[in-house]
Amino acid sequence: MTLRPSFKMVPPMAVTDAILQSSTIAEDDHPVWDAATTYASGARVILDHKIYLSNADSNLGNDPRNDTAQTWWTPQKATNRWKPFDTYLADQASQAESAEWVFAFGEVIDSLTLLNMAAATVQIAVTDPTAGEVYNQTYELDDNRGISDIYDYFFGPFQRAESLAVTDLPLYSDASITVTLADPGGTVALGQALFGQMEILGTAQEDLIFGYESFSRKEPDAFGRVAVVPRDSLDTLNVEFITPRENDTYVKSRLKARGDLPTVYMVDTQSGAGWHVVYGYVQSVTPSAQLGQVTKFATEIQGLV
Repeated sequence: MTLRPSFKMVPPMAVTDAILQSSTIAEDDHPVWDAATTYASGARVILDHKIYLSNADSNLGNDPRNDTAQTWWTPQKATNRWKPFDTYLADQASQAESAEWVFAFGEVIDSLTLLNMAAATVQIAVTDPTAGEVYNQTYELDDNRGISDIYDYFFGPFQRAESLAVTDLPLYSDASITVTLADPGGTVALGQALFGQMEILGTAQEDLIFGYESFSRKEPDAFGRVAVVPRDSLDTLNVEFITPRENDTYVKSRLKARGDLPTVYMVDTQSGAGWHVVYGYVQSVTPSAQLGQVTKFATEIQGLV
């Protein structure tokens, strides 16, 4: 018997200084901003895990956080260590061979989603101060689903999974969570690490459309030769799902409440598979039919860049 996949969402928790306990990625991208230092135009500094670019010479005593008019400073990206928590999928934290982050949320976390990732393996460990290590799982990210015969195995394109969704973390409110990406001899990278508590909204139907929208530009010249200007892309997910009729108002209200808030949405039957995962916004939710004791919804989700 084949089980239909469930449609889930995970409202992510913000990662703060109090939550991020440590990381093997040093936060040394640029000097920390100092009110007593005079900065030249083009200088870069770090403040509150964000990089700022100086807009002028003789830049002294101008706090980047208060420069809303950007007279003196222009905000740039998050620092390398903090990129996985800035909501920008395309900006990856990266480091040679491996990278580790340790978190302590102080409340129950059952789900972790890693997106725009490059690594050979991901190890997730959960350690409770009383019970000790209660979870330790290593995920191999080689994606072999396109291999159908021996020729594909030896000569087909090599591909790794770029996302991982884990929804079975043990329920310990005081536990620490350690996430380690590894690729010996290579470089690991991570766009977003998202933690929260999973909510099952319903059972996904067969009408599942998982795609993407590219913002790259193709510009032909006078002779028709096309120059490509590479830009980022976003994922999209259109899913129809059913839920018990007594739950339909609740489900609609939950999706509406998350409408303007970045949220993880997934259609998945196995913890760790994570092949249909989008981090973004609900564009529309439409009850399309009532069938006996269930209500059928059509949902459109647009991912973040």
